[in-house]
Amino acid sequence: LIWPLDILLLVIWSANIVNILATVQLRTIRPIYVTVWWFIASPIWLAVDYAIGNVIWRPGDIWGAPSGALENSLSDAILNWWYSHNLFGLWLTPMLVALTLYLVPRITNTPLYSYTLSLVSFWGIAFFYTGVGDHHILQSPTPAWLKTIATVSSWSLLIPVFAFTINILGTMKGNWDKFFTNLPLRFTMTAFFFYFLTNIQGAFEAIQPFNKLTHFTNFVVAHAHLALLGAFTILGMGVIDYIVAQVYKRPLFSRSLTEWQYWLVTVGFTGFFSVLTLAGFQQGFSWEQGIPEVNVLPQLHAYFIARGIFGAMIVVSGIVQMVNIGATIFTNTHERRRRETLRVAEAIAPPVTGA
Repeated sequence: LIWPLDILLLVIWSANIVNILATVQLRTIRPIYVTVWWFIASPIWLAVDYAIGNVIWRPGDIWGAPSGALENSLSDAILNWWYSHNLFGLWLTPMLVALTLYLVPRITNTPLYSYTLSLVSFWGIAFFYTGVGDHHILQSPTPAWLKTIATVSSWSLLIPVFAFTINILGTMKGNWDKFFTNLPLRFTMTAFFFYFLTNIQGAFEAIQPFNKLTHFTNFVVAHAHLALLGAFTILGMGVIDYIVAQVYKRPLFSRSLTEWQYWLVTVGFTGFFSVLTLAGFQQGFSWEQGIPEVNVLPQLHAYFIARGIFGAMIVVSGIVQMVNIGATIFTNTHERRRRETLRVAEAIAPPVTGA
């Protein structure tokens, strides 16, 4: 973006930060639940990350060229990966963790498993995440010390990830029956699983031999989609379904549509991710054998056809949710649910007539 828009975005985010901090300051209950920690940290980290990543101290000609470039191209690449990866880790990840730590105890009506593990996950991500971005450019002429930091940080990040994982699984103990009956919880836990898998993949991408095999292949594309589509989008779908029902104080228009939404996006994404991962390995192993890319591309044809089919399922899932949410807002779902319940009851036990 041009420099004035960069500054405008920072002003907007700063207003958001002030609003959040002032709201927290006005609280009547002094202890702060863990979700609020993440909601405080996320916009602060985002503003700092955006300011540094877009190099706002170098505005260029202000109105014409985008800001965000360093003089040295290698330094610019290093900064770009630091910036883009931190958008995921210090902005989106806090929102995912916060919402999961809120929804799981709330829906299951179970206290959070461990306050201590929440501390470990929060401060662990705060300290370790900023160094992981450069594990995507291990095959570039970046300094060896930077590659070491990226590798160590990527594996150290598993400490807060496992702390968060244990916390959620501990909270879910004895509540797994709700996974099958409560659809927002099912979306949340599915996203949680994909988030966990994302971090395992990220750690392996920080290992030089594995990075050499998968870098510049569709494996990295699959990995990025695993985070942004598999984790955050599916969580977002569940949050929308949950919040709309709460705000409008009525059940969703159709549970069947929500089931279709869930299975379309889950099966669609799982297939989408799987074929891209396989295509990545196909590319990596072929390049190791010295096969030129132009000869590898025809081997990927079937993978991309499958990607299109699975991607269409994901799009249809979003359309199904739009229809369901719109119908929830503009119809009396209480009355509809009452009629459905009455119809089921009469099917099971028909009313007695005569006499």
